[in-house]
Amino acid sequence: MKNKILIASSLLIAAILSLLWQWYFDAGALKLSVSTDKTEYNSDGVLKIAVRNNSRKNICFSSCYPYFLEKKNSNFEPYSYSVCQAPNLNQDCVEPNQSKFFETALPPVEAGLHRLAIPACVGCKIKNNFREDKKFYSNEFVIK
Repeated sequence: MKNKILIASSLLIAAILSLLWQWYFDAGALKLSVSTDKTEYNSDGVLKIAVRNNSRKNICFSSCYPYFLEKKNSNFEPYSYSVCQAPNLNQDCVEPNQSKFFETALPPVEAGLHRLAIPACVGCKIKNNFREDKKFYSNEFVIK
């Protein structure tokens, strides 16, 4: 009887430890929310972007292309961008549990459903060479 109680207790403790371990790693998962101030813009409008870092590591953005505008056809497809002639460095970083706000004029693009794709360097230092570790996406918005 003692062995059965010991085995049951061991299994229960193992299950609890497994759940705590999973919770710990899920809490540290990369979570970056990117949202625009509106869901509809005129083609000559100004896009205001809020970036919130809900992870345990800082997240940095490229000095060349901190975002790519994508248009939805059957899938989201990025517009063509020229090759950046300057060094591609980590320019702006968002520390854990912090937010940053950006603003940019919309380029002349086709009307339709769009979103931003934001390449990010995770756990990087400002002014080091940028490397894309992960890509985050904004909410969808319409450009008229």
